[in-house]
Amino acid sequence: MRRMLLASVGLAVLLAGCATTNEGPTSIGTAKAPAWSVKATPPEMQVAVSPAGKTLRVLGSSGIVLGASADAIVNAKFRKPIHDALEGYDAAGEFKNIIKAKLESVLGAELAEVAPMGSTAGAKSTDDVIKARYAGLAKNGQDALLDCVVRFGVYGSDGTLATKLDGKLVTLPDGHSLWDNTIVATTEPVLANAKLGDPTSRMGVNITNPEFTVDDEKMARWTADGGAVLKERFELAANAAASAMFVDLGLGDDALGHYTLGVLLMNEKKHKEAATHFEQALRLDPNLIDARNAHAVNMAHYGQVDDAIGVAKSLTESNPDYGPAWFNLAYWYAAEKKDGATAQPAYEKALSLGMPKDGKIEKAVNKSS
Repeated sequence: MRRMLLASVGLAVLLAGCATTNEGPTSIGTAKAPAWSVKATPPEMQVAVSPAGKTLRVLGSSGIVLGASADAIVNAKFRKPIHDALEGYDAAGEFKNIIKAKLESVLGAELAEVAPMGSTAGAKSTDDVIKARYAGLAKNGQDALLDCVVRFGVYGSDGTLATKLDGKLVTLPDGHSLWDNTIVATTEPVLANAKLGDPTSRMGVNITNPEFTVDDEKMARWTADGGAVLKERFELAANAAASAMFVDLGLGDDALGHYTLGVLLMNEKKHKEAATHFEQALRLDPNLIDARNAHAVNMAHYGQVDDAIGVAKSLTESNPDYGPAWFNLAYWYAAEKKDGATAQPAYEKALSLGMPKDGKIEKAVNKSS
């Protein structure tokens, strides 16, 4: 859930609307001696794909699925081949390096890496442990601290790969909060039938999809060629999360970062703010097709269906092999325009390009036959 937003995107200095000390930093960019840490919790790729239990939750407080034993059995079936495919691959280390590269591209040698927050088990007071950590870092000369906690895994019955980055920036030693956000990124394109909401709690069964079992074919893509696709897509998703944090911290402009923030805001139903990010992403990279597609979906969510259809049509003409545009076009004709006949050819094209089935579209198409 997004908890703090820049008032103006692209500023070099973060203005979070909170009072700061006269001499302390107002952002990580204005800190004289910033520090950062990263911790992967848990450190391995998570697999939570079973649709069996209603208790399925993605990237929750523990990062695992709690529920019926059926869930555990199904998840275990897919977990082993994925972990086997990733043998010798340090996903947590890759995520860390991606974040580090983004931060150092602006902050350079002034940025110091420190140990992440350790366990507070046995401590009389968690707050005292945190204060002691802040005081120790300040004693060493650091004046701001960015703590990052990352999680990643394959979730939901369709095997969606997702990364999550919880970030918090504070001044030292007082611990005054300058920025606090949770960013979730996937490499999946935005589809018109996706239910809006917190992305970390809705990657279970897609109730508009006639299939209610784990998609073996989609899961198999992650283990093919020794996990090559999984590794590549994971690094893309990690880069998307890191880029979004980079933009949100006010460290610079990045098309992927704006796109990722736009998707987050759209999921929070903050459509005007989301549109600003999508537009900025396209200004920075007019060829970022996923951003143009997501911008169209965002338009449709706040009532601009005709405009969304226009964008989707344009995408199908300029990028005829881009499945999401065909799928979204079919969905809007079927669900919004109640025109199954017009939806049918677009839907057939979408399916031929690997897009998922959709109950609403099929109902409208069948009704028009």
